[in-house]
Amino acid sequence: MNKLQAVLTNDMVRYSAGRAMQHPARSSKHRGSGTRSIQWVRPLEFLVIFLPTLQSYYFYNLGLAPFPAIALLLIVLLCALKGSTATRTDVTYAVGVLALFGASCLWGAMRNPTGISVKNIVGTVMGPCFALGLVSYFRHRTSALKTYLQVTLIVHVVAITVQYMAYYGFGFYLDLLAPITGEPQRHVGAGLITGISRATGLFNEPAVYALFVITLLFMLTRFREALSPLHIVALMTVLFNFSLLGLGLLVFFLSTYWLSSNVRMWAKVLALALAVGVLQFAFAERVIQNASLRVDNILTNPASDGSYNSRFVDTWNFASTLPAASRICGIGLGNIGEFLNYGSTYAFFLIYLGMAGTVVLLGLGVYYLRYVCSARVTVLVFIAILLAGTLMPTYMMFWLMVACTATLEREAGTGMTRRMRYVTWMQCIP
Repeated sequence: MNKLQAVLTNDMVRYSAGRAMQHPARSSKHRGSGTRSIQWVRPLEFLVIFLPTLQSYYFYNLGLAPFPAIALLLIVLLCALKGSTATRTDVTYAVGVLALFGASCLWGAMRNPTGISVKNIVGTVMGPCFALGLVSYFRHRTSALKTYLQVTLIVHVVAITVQYMAYYGFGFYLDLLAPITGEPQRHVGAGLITGISRATGLFNEPAVYALFVITLLFMLTRFREALSPLHIVALMTVLFNFSLLGLGLLVFFLSTYWLSSNVRMWAKVLALALAVGVLQFAFAERVIQNASLRVDNILTNPASDGSYNSRFVDTWNFASTLPAASRICGIGLGNIGEFLNYGSTYAFFLIYLGMAGTVVLLGLGVYYLRYVCSARVTVLVFIAILLAGTLMPTYMMFWLMVACTATLEREAGTGMTRRMRYVTWMQCIP
């Protein structure tokens, strides 16, 4: 706890120094106020990072997941109180994405006026605003940002570990979702893993846990930092929740980590030993056999695999029925709900934004992360791999990943050495 307090205090000093360079008169007038405000700001800052990961806590009677929306309100409050700033390129990227989303919503209203949903439109435009707020607020507080990401990972690892202990130690599965939302977690194994609990932590199914935890690990390390014991435990929980998507992401993560030139050789050896050693562990045979059976079923009888159908077949069948204009421009983001069985982020992009919108959105993202924030190619490639999961742009977690990657890569790379013109973020909101 003392270490955490020291990190946050030092980070706040850096933040106050940056503010003093921009507003020396106001800084001297309120000297010391930043340090005194740390105590009540910390919980709000942590919630801004933690709440977007609670996407599975969806209340059907309300028709929304409230915790990510609360995170947006908190970051707006913090930016307003601290007078946070953003570079013009940050604002330009956010405005560009909002313009694309606005055009898509307008196209969807023209295409299907009766299917448009104001709630869906509001939920869609919240994401880029959330990302801009995060980049603005944590620009000078990257150490605190890393700490909050690490604590968030700890919470999720502890939650799934408690579920495993309850199941294998006391014989019952501790559902952390159903008592709150009414939707039970899908934890029962089938096939070769029948009788094994596929713990899901604070998520509705194992694949979502694997996707979110690997995303958190990616944001924490970005293949620059050595694997810590916490990271290793998190990777093991992904392996043993028996998700085929999780197993694939685990392999890609360890492979990318191994190939990254910024990781020391001893860390590479540790990663390789982890990959080989864990696969020889107690349940490894069932893990490998279950994955092999799934792959074999997909290759020989695709119709028998529901996950494969939802990720590829259903999307292809729906897209094949669309006219040429809808294939190019999509069905419109305002029509979210017209097709719900998309199984990957790419499928979501192609269905709702179309081929043209997908190219524009991905182009904006690559330009912003690579040329503005100095993100390495390795980082961009792994983000492309993560998008094979269901990390939708309607989720705050998607924009948390974008904002944290931009902020941390900019600090680690050459982006922070460039001379930037700052604008007040709150002034950019009409």
